[in-house]
Amino acid sequence: MGGKRGPWYRVRYRDADGTVRTSPDKYRTKTGAPQAAEDMDSAGRRGQFIDPNDSRTLLAEWADQWRRSHRVAPSTQAKYDHYLDYHILPAFSETSLEEIRRLAVNRWANELAERYASSTVSGIVTLLSVVLTAAVDERMLARNPVQGLRIPRTTTSANAPRRRARPVPSSTQAHQITERIRRTGGRNAQVMAITAAWTGLRWGELAGLDRVNCHTGEGYLLIGPDVGSLHEVAGKLWLGPPKSEAAVRRIDLPPFLVQLLEEVIVGHDHDQLFIGRAGEWLRRSNFARRIWRPACDGEPSPDPARRGLTRAPPPPQDRPGRVGRPRSTQTGADGPPDERHPGRLQPCHRRHAPPSDRPAPTPLDQPEPPNPRGPPVTSGWGSGREQVLPVDHYLRSGSPRRPGEHGAPDSVPNCTKPKKPKPPPVG
Repeated sequence: MGGKRGPWYRVRYRDADGTVRTSPDKYRTKTGAPQAAEDMDSAGRRGQFIDPNDSRTLLAEWADQWRRSHRVAPSTQAKYDHYLDYHILPAFSETSLEEIRRLAVNRWANELAERYASSTVSGIVTLLSVVLTAAVDERMLARNPVQGLRIPRTTTSANAPRRRARPVPSSTQAHQITERIRRTGGRNAQVMAITAAWTGLRWGELAGLDRVNCHTGEGYLLIGPDVGSLHEVAGKLWLGPPKSEAAVRRIDLPPFLVQLLEEVIVGHDHDQLFIGRAGEWLRRSNFARRIWRPACDGEPSPDPARRGLTRAPPPPQDRPGRVGRPRSTQTGADGPPDERHPGRLQPCHRRHAPPSDRPAPTPLDQPEPPNPRGPPVTSGWGSGREQVLPVDHYLRSGSPRRPGEHGAPDSVPNCTKPKKPKPPPVG
């Protein structure tokens, strides 16, 4: 029904709860209000009535209601909160639900693509669509204006960040990284990195690995279904299930890794195998900032207690048994070392003076060809075929196939048994 308040005519109606409410729309003529009331009655009979007061709810108010009623995993909730608080609400917080337009969202998504990866932009827009779809289910919107919006995977902007292929280190380069990790994080962190390289465990599975799940006698690890992973959200740590049901698995170990894990097991009595220096659970950001990134990039650790330990460490030896020497810092026929190897860090320790009797480079000393899957990790790894003796000691002692023997590569651990020679043909 219609009624007049002041100079305007308004429509009063009953909502789903039977409460009489007044439409926010205003009409100058007396005939406009009854026509609007008739349209509301007709939409209600078809089951398409949308409360005009609900459709004018601000997105900030509706997002707050949706956030309190939506329940997901803590890590997913933290991601949703970040997307809402730092991207969606700053752009549409004062916009009502019915005023959100597809064209405006598409323009906003293109602006985000100038600064973020396409996968991040797609996740932000998808979350906005989920919020608006919930409003449609609550009969606050007739349809979702963002549904089906496709975000282009590429952009033609000159300022757009270029996608860089993820570097994939070789097995030898993984040894080089773990040796640097030993210098900054200790033996425990080094074995953790080696375990990650040869088993493919996720960070949470490594940090939450319990000693009871390390069956080194039988040569395998178990990722349990209940407390198989260490979770970290908003600074809080707890043990919980792994990422998915498929993550509950058994992982067989090569013999050299069994010996390394047994060394860690007998080194402390904590439940988790890989822990901090004080016995605490590991935090992803701290480990990456203090140990992992300096080891990969060859930069000093930002931690004052570890500063200087990773700055241009002496590179590993060229061959097993050779006395450690720095990569050539002398000027030869190839020119200064920085010209020959512009991306390689040079030792700065005074005790590593360039030897005058260093032999000429051999084919084994030459760097490996560029990785066809992407550029190598920016690090002072050296040639990529150099040995890391602290690890090779276990490789030689624990592997049935010793490096350099039976046709095995000099620096890549091979845990398969050597093939028996075929008997000569008879006759």
